[in-house]
Amino acid sequence: MDYSRRILWVVLLLGLVARVWMAIATPIAFDEYQWFRVVDTVDLRPSSIHVPMHGDEHPPGHVYWTAVGTWAFGQNLVGYRFASVVLGTALILFTFLLASDLFDRRTALLAAAFCAANEYLIGGVSRLSTEKSYLTFAILAVILYVRTTRNPTTRGYALTGLVFGLGTLTKQTLLLWLPVFFIDTLRRRDVRLQWGTIGPWLATVIFLLAISPDVYWNLTASRQPGLSNVGIEYQLSKLGVGEWSWGPTSLFLRFLVYPLVDPDIHEYPAMSLLPGGILLAGAVLSLFLSRTANARFLQVLGWGPFLFFSLFGSFPDDYSAFWWSDLSVVPFIILTASVVTVVTARFAARTSWLICAGVCVPFAVSAIQIARTGENAFVSTLLRPPQSAVDRALRRQRFRFAEYESVDHAAISRVGTWCLPVSRVYVASLRDYLMELDTPNDANPRNPRQDEGHKQRMRDQLQRFGTCGS
Repeated sequence: MDYSRRILWVVLLLGLVARVWMAIATPIAFDEYQWFRVVDTVDLRPSSIHVPMHGDEHPPGHVYWTAVGTWAFGQNLVGYRFASVVLGTALILFTFLLASDLFDRRTALLAAAFCAANEYLIGGVSRLSTEKSYLTFAILAVILYVRTTRNPTTRGYALTGLVFGLGTLTKQTLLLWLPVFFIDTLRRRDVRLQWGTIGPWLATVIFLLAISPDVYWNLTASRQPGLSNVGIEYQLSKLGVGEWSWGPTSLFLRFLVYPLVDPDIHEYPAMSLLPGGILLAGAVLSLFLSRTANARFLQVLGWGPFLFFSLFGSFPDDYSAFWWSDLSVVPFIILTASVVTVVTARFAARTSWLICAGVCVPFAVSAIQIARTGENAFVSTLLRPPQSAVDRALRRQRFRFAEYESVDHAAISRVGTWCLPVSRVYVASLRDYLMELDTPNDANPRNPRQDEGHKQRMRDQLQRFGTCGS
């Protein structure tokens, strides 16, 4: 086994450990409560079969992937987050493979390390049971496209269409890459001639079949009363024109979120200054240092969504979300790795590897910090929002269970008789919450004297944890 394969296995293992830990040690996020309700309706028994045609304001793809986890492990955090952890870890491998196909092995190893230790990919994609796992399908589709256009086969085109369709069935943002693929096939003469074969047409048909559940839902059910706000029309209504959105930039520079994007602090972790700044700077430098056809293709895939949501990503009546442009993250990771490789090629081999390792340090530190604290918002003190805003956000996340008191958090925090580490968080939070209920204030407007039933339900929640969390 050569050194690069050993390094890759170590990177994959560390990435998996970080994602598994976040999955079993962090409380349920707001979006997950919405997704869990849809996943729980999946029923494959012949007598009562039910397969949802839509997710939570998004296509149903991730409902299906999550249902595999709940089928295997039950309706607990391991089951609900199993698909996210597996797909998130697979993304590290696919990042390595794509970088290998487009550049070289050293670039691929560096890109895999950046991916494994990226805060957003650990805490906001691989940990949460939401539609953001579409990134794994997106990168796999690019790998299949690159390899199939180099060595055309009908099977390759069919797999490309299928994977791209499954990614779009998970989140429609992936459609932004569709014109890039199409234009690329027309631009390259050797690929353009392949339209005279069955391969590209078969890929198109399979892609349309893969997304047909979401197309059908949007054409029919989404127009029913009470559902018109959760389909593709609702997603498109979020786009606004005329004002530059700092959302995509703040995805890579977290300190911009609070002052420029959203006065609220979300549970999705944008990237802290050093790792995010390195990726953004690398993507910019690649425009000048990486001028190969492969680099240009990847630059279009990365900068396309980034600029699209910067120009059209402002809510007409709300704030822009920094995670909209996450389709740019992996292309920027690979481009940055290629820039580091180009720059370090001027040095001796040992010095070059030391520089690469040094660049990885900020990513490793931020990954350790977010895994250690379990908090998904502004864990760094550098350029953070006012402490009062951070405390308010973290308190809201800690007491999220009070908004969803009908959910049995004790059951979700167990796998059989094994208490997941998240139990300690819930038990401590429930005790603090019950103490606060006796002293209403501005941060806690609920008056327990008017809602003794709620207080008793919270006591019951705490009692159901039993010895877990003690």
